[in-house]
Amino acid sequence: LVRDPDVLQARTRTDKDIFYNPEGGLPRAERELAATATSRLNGCIYCASVHSRFATVHSRRGDDVQRLLDEGIGADLGERWNAIVAAAVALTETPGSFGA
Repeated sequence: LVRDPDVLQARTRTDKDIFYNPEGGLPRAERELAATATSRLNGCIYCASVHSRFATVHSRRGDDVQRLLDEGIGADLGERWNAIVAAAVALTETPGSFGA
């Protein structure tokens, strides 16, 4: 990204819109949870660290966030959070099958 400022700028605008835009969508904590689940699935340690920290801060459910990191995407986090993790995983694995 550093070598392509235009791509970096577009990525930064997209990231800020996803995580900081209060208009509609999931609350911030749940957006961060979805990003944590995605990062846990694809093995990005850096992203998992960043998003899990924000999921913990915004949700105050640090034990559940840590369970996701420790046990993986199959961890039982309660009905709503399990649904968010499942949706994030489905979008990550095969975007065309989301909702199927």
